[in-house]
Amino acid sequence: MTDVIQFGPYDAVYSNLVLHWLPKDALHDTLKQIRTCLKPGSCVVAQVAVRTCKLAEDLARLATGRDEDSVQGWWLKPKGDWEKRFTDAGLEFVYGREYFESFASFSSVHLYFDFTKAYSSGRIDVSVLSEDDLERLLLDNGITDANEPFQPHMLMLEMKARKPLE
Repeated sequence: MTDVIQFGPYDAVYSNLVLHWLPKDALHDTLKQIRTCLKPGSCVVAQVAVRTCKLAEDLARLATGRDEDSVQGWWLKPKGDWEKRFTDAGLEFVYGREYFESFASFSSVHLYFDFTKAYSSGRIDVSVLSEDDLERLLLDNGITDANEPFQPHMLMLEMKARKPLE
């Protein structure tokens, strides 16, 4: 990020589905660096995932034995947390809009489970479930054939913040 700062200041910074992956300290440092490289009054626009699809939440609870909040808490944060993080970095939070979006299409639920295992660094692994638990998980989510294409929907947050005029 420091290489980018030296070429600033910038009129705008855009982040698409990146910030929610950063650990808390790295996120704070990144937002402060973004503030540094913006012109006064200019904006940062960011899109982050706020909540994953119900199938992933249910799988995570079953595979980890943890409740929904602790499963979501390791990388997804609600809108209010994002407002605070931008403000703590010295940016004025202008707006946040939540919406549902399908971020990908998988040729089967099994491939989606592989994706879930990968993005959770192995924390959420369907292979720890019994056959009965897996069947119940699929049926509870309206899935009758795990070989059919699957398109998960996530709750997304689009945000805009600005560097204060100095």
